[in-house]
Amino acid sequence: MPTTYREIYAVAIDLSQGQSEAHWRSSISRAYYACLHLALSISRVQPTGNDTHAQVWRALNELGGRRPMGYNYRAAATKGRSLKQRRETADYELATSIPHTECLDALEQARKLLEALQSLSP
Repeated sequence: MPTTYREIYAVAIDLSQGQSEAHWRSSISRAYYACLHLALSISRVQPTGNDTHAQVWRALNELGGRRPMGYNYRAAATKGRSLKQRRETADYELATSIPHTECLDALEQARKLLEALQSLSP
């Protein structure tokens, strides 16, 4: 059975309760991907390679220019790019310490972004 962005976010929450920085890093990553997958369905971007992430957030931003609630699309795109930066730090910058509070803050940011994206979902 296919997985959903909700299940991915639930895994992020579970990982956040781990006792190591590796858990917290993985939690941030899963939280971002939960948001990305919901945004992907809203933007209707067809992934074409390495820049799928940028394509999704750019498409949402562009949708904002063509819709009555455009600000909400643009704000979601901005928040998505911000969470992506946190995910990249968690995934690639191993010399940078990720405290548990950073993980919890990223989860809260993802929760709010998911709520915003759900309100934009057709």
